[in-house]
Amino acid sequence: MSDIMGKLSPILALIFFGFLLRRKQYFEPVAFSRIQDMVVNIAIPCMLFTSFVNMRFSNQYLLLSLSYTVYLILLLGAGFLIYHLFRLRYRFFPFLLSCFGFGTLGLPLYTILFGAENTQYMSVLGVGHELFVAVLFLPLIRAYFSGERYSVRRGLRALLSPTLVMVALALLIRGFGLNRLLTDNFLGVGVAGAIDKLGGLTLVLSLVMVGYRMRFSNLDNVRTSFAYAGIRILATLGLGTLYRILVINHFTRGEILFDHAFNILMIQHGSLALTALVGQYCSLEEQEVVNNVFVINVMASFVILVAYLAIWT
Repeated sequence: MSDIMGKLSPILALIFFGFLLRRKQYFEPVAFSRIQDMVVNIAIPCMLFTSFVNMRFSNQYLLLSLSYTVYLILLLGAGFLIYHLFRLRYRFFPFLLSCFGFGTLGLPLYTILFGAENTQYMSVLGVGHELFVAVLFLPLIRAYFSGERYSVRRGLRALLSPTLVMVALALLIRGFGLNRLLTDNFLGVGVAGAIDKLGGLTLVLSLVMVGYRMRFSNLDNVRTSFAYAGIRILATLGLGTLYRILVINHFTRGEILFDHAFNILMIQHGSLALTALVGQYCSLEEQEVVNNVFVINVMASFVILVAYLAIWT
């Protein structure tokens, strides 16, 4: 339990640090906006590049990875259905269900519980998760929030977005077995190291921004935040359990470590990238609510994880 708390406490500390910075009005609005842009257009693409280049993966699990991508697409569809069916107020809600904290808590917690030698079970799902984030989730959010209609020109421009360019580059390096270019000479090591460091900024800066935009002073927004977090938890747990039984188990053939990987990832918090993009495109009120929801989900995921481990053991 102390190891798990050790992984969770830095996340909460960074959020609290961002909250303290806001109390001091540390950032000018323009400076804060530029930091958000840097996270979205530089740090997140670099993080995804490092993730795809280094991810342990076996071709025999390709269908399982793709089936996890399909699961996230279904969650995205469920988000839009709930949003329109119940006429929810904030337009970020459709994207709230369909991402999980794979790199922030999912993989680290799985490694603590089941050992580094078994991380491939989580990484297989991670491939499907990161593929969804890079190819569908981030481009769709940009199009949806900006209000621009889809066009061939916009589609081609999306293909040249920093996120897709870095992911495509990582896949080409892996596909053609060029990883040694990043490990066997000082120039490659330097470039890969710089990209890795830039990607590492994603977690720190995003969590600080979450705390900076977090507010619990408006009771109506607090109630909405708890309601949205509750809907997300119930929807992801319900649909996730059903999908695991009907689809995922067909590919894993009863391997318990895959079940644990799926379940632990399913109870993690939502997308940090979503909070950054809401900050870039949406109103201050929406920023407040989405960041409140994120913090509530982080706390709830820990409680659910403890209950899961108690039941499993």
